[in-house]
Amino acid sequence: MTMSGYMENIDQLWIRACKSINPEKRLFSLYRRFYLNNKDRKFYIMGLLATICDKYVKISYADVIDDLNPINRWKFGLDRESDYFDICIAMMISRVRLTPANDFPGLTPPARFRQRN
Repeated sequence: MTMSGYMENIDQLWIRACKSINPEKRLFSLYRRFYLNNKDRKFYIMGLLATICDKYVKISYADVIDDLNPINRWKFGLDRESDYFDICIAMMISRVRLTPANDFPGLTPPARFRQRN
């Protein structure tokens, strides 16, 4: 957030992607659209989501440690073959999805939900 009540457009796109019906697909599509599509995309998506969570999502260290425990993969619908990046991305998507829109200052509603004159 740069000014009070203002949120960067790219931050809004990442938040909306996390709150969409198929967040993983939308996040990778968003990454491909704005950044290079390289083999380390999970790492970079994880970093971008970490920035969003750091700015807007209230989470304790104890919750992060608990969520990143490989035993708790079931919380996010992941299987045994899921790697660390998959767990991190799923955890941050879940946290953004569960955070009310009011906790994102400056998040504008999508055009289809805005009042029409």
